[in-house]
Amino acid sequence: MSLMDKFKKKAPTDPKAWTDKKAKTLPAQELSVAELEAVKTKTAAPEVAAKLSKKEDTREAYRVIIKPLITEKGTYLNSQGKYIFKVSNRTNKVEIAKAIYHLYNVRPIKVNIVKNGRVKGQTSDWKKAIVTMPKGVTLSVYEGV
Repeated sequence: MSLMDKFKKKAPTDPKAWTDKKAKTLPAQELSVAELEAVKTKTAAPEVAAKLSKKEDTREAYRVIIKPLITEKGTYLNSQGKYIFKVSNRTNKVEIAKAIYHLYNVRPIKVNIVKNGRVKGQTSDWKKAIVTMPKGVTLSVYEGV
């Protein structure tokens, strides 16, 4: 046994231990419908309110999604359940889907990313994300327009 063997991380032998660490559920998913209604009406028990107060910070979501793009093409795609967002250049599809969930509480079906053309010289600092929502779900993107 060498000195470095003490510092090596050992993999857990139980297969459940792997999934428990990777699976992170949001506090709102752990609550039942009745508990969520009780939280909304402010008649919930303290332990239920504590579960909900552990909600992940949405600060990162606002760094990922810069703003919704409101264009003619976006309005047309809106009728098909697709929304267009201006997103940070360093993000990927998974981060965009998580940010949409944190901001609108809806899990998107699909996320497509479009880079902003071939330009010599200075490159763009944002990407365009086309987010497909489930049927019947609408987002309040056009509120301030």
